[in-house]
Amino acid sequence: MKLDKWHGSIPTNCNLCGGKIENEFIDGKTIHGPWEILCPRCHKAAGMGLGLGLGQRYMLTNVNGKDVFLCIGGSIIQRRMTRIVNEMACKRIKRILVKRGEERITK
Repeated sequence: MKLDKWHGSIPTNCNLCGGKIENEFIDGKTIHGPWEILCPRCHKAAGMGLGLGLGQRYMLTNVNGKDVFLCIGGSIIQRRMTRIVNEMACKRIKRILVKRGEERITK
């Protein structure tokens, strides 16, 4: 699976509060309009959310001996994986209900 990682220069400070970015940051749209590099606290206060057109959350991770910021929220890959997991869960629940003779619930 392709990893969704940060390709820009490594951010060092939150654009709103100036606090140090250490292990996690959000590249996101703010209530003020422009996109900013935000610490989690400022994103909670001024961010517009996560997802395409809203923002992505990145966490510092070691991949093959190299530190990179991987997208852990708001990416298209995450949306696809969530949809696949939900579809699998629905199919499993339906199989259980059919086995119990309760398939009418799922129709």
